[in-house]
Amino acid sequence: MKGAPLAITGLGAVTPLGANVRALHDTLSDNLCAIAPREVVIEGVERFTFGAAACAGFDERQLRGPSGVALDRGAALALTA
Repeated sequence: MKGAPLAITGLGAVTPLGANVRALHDTLSDNLCAIAPREVVIEGVERFTFGAAACAGFDERQLRGPSGVALDRGAALALTA
């Protein structure tokens, strides 16, 4: 099946280690870790802490899909990268 030509115009990354390729490279080069303790508080359950790596500073509410519809976090991360 032959389709339209495809052009790769750049690189992208949105990760807990950096919100773009340069930040990701720098964080990896500095041997840093994005995993940090997160405390969970649920009513009726004892508090607990676990290690998690969040994409801090990424706000999917600022993005819209091609049709102008708001995106869920997963779609926004994928389109940003």
